[in-house]
Amino acid sequence: MDPIQIYEELKVAFGETQARVLTKHLSEIYEKVSQLASKEDFHKLQNVVYELAQAQRRTEQRVEELAEAQRRTEQRVEELAEAQRRTEQRVEELAEAQRRTEQRVEELAEAQRRTEQRVEELAEAQRRTEQMVYELAEAQKKTEARLDRLEQRVEELAEAQRRTEQMVYELAEAQKKTEARLDRLEQRVEELAEAQRRTEQMVYELAEAQRRTEQRVEELTEGQKRLEETVQTGFKKVSKQISALGSRWGIKNEAMLRKTISSLAKEFGYSVSKGFYGNREVDIIIHNGIHILLEVTSSALKKDVKNLNLSAEDYQKKHNIEPRLVLAAVYISPTVMREITESPRRIEVFSGDEGDEEVFIL
Repeated sequence: MDPIQIYEELKVAFGETQARVLTKHLSEIYEKVSQLASKEDFHKLQNVVYELAQAQRRTEQRVEELAEAQRRTEQRVEELAEAQRRTEQRVEELAEAQRRTEQRVEELAEAQRRTEQRVEELAEAQRRTEQMVYELAEAQKKTEARLDRLEQRVEELAEAQRRTEQMVYELAEAQKKTEARLDRLEQRVEELAEAQRRTEQMVYELAEAQRRTEQRVEELTEGQKRLEETVQTGFKKVSKQISALGSRWGIKNEAMLRKTISSLAKEFGYSVSKGFYGNREVDIIIHNGIHILLEVTSSALKKDVKNLNLSAEDYQKKHNIEPRLVLAAVYISPTVMREITESPRRIEVFSGDEGDEEVFIL
């Protein structure tokens, strides 16, 4: 047995202090065993001690591997904690979106109630119309009584009677149209009522948001109506200006016509600019969020209608806005007018041709 070799191996396995103690004890054991046991037995004991030292080293290596695994586990836990924080932030964003949705539905509920109130007002107007027809019928009876008493005025009263019948006929036609509109309104109201019942059953807590939305939609609808009336009035005035200029000075030059229209449009509060859409330059008019593509020409051709549609398609792709289309021309032939009527997009036309003072909405 080599005590130095054993000491070095024990020192690696157990440390210097324990190795020194173990070496001392092993030396004593060796001396005693050498007296009691054979050399072969001692070698066996020495092998057992060596195997114990090897096992200790493997144990320490395993402990180091477990420590490394523990560090990786702690890193993974930290990553999971960070993911949890991000998840909680996303949940908070979803909760905020839900609150906004609830507010929107509450506004829609309020709008629904206002719609029902307007239908009731229409019904009241219908009752007043029926009262007026009844009064007209009573007046007719009085007229017939006067005809019996005033035979000398039979011819005059007969003419008055024919006029009265024409008025009653017109009132009857208007009444039929009113009833047809009311039928459609009643059907629409019934559909809305059924939808409202389903909505109330599914999302009762969102009623207040629905009311506020309807109020905003009503305001936008009124604003849109006023805007359309303003646009129509503006185009009519522009058309009359063009007609007056055409009859007074014989405007046939496209550049002069475009300049005249641009000046008049700006005078009525419109924003006028130019842009390239559909591989060509077009005039762009913007007023209160309404985008208008204006085609100006002295004599409208079929290709002008085609190019105007191509420019509108390109404009919508680039800006995600469906523009209104307007064709202004000194002269538009019946063939081109038919092309405009059959256009895939609605085209509004105004012309400065002699004798034409109206804007045609196609």
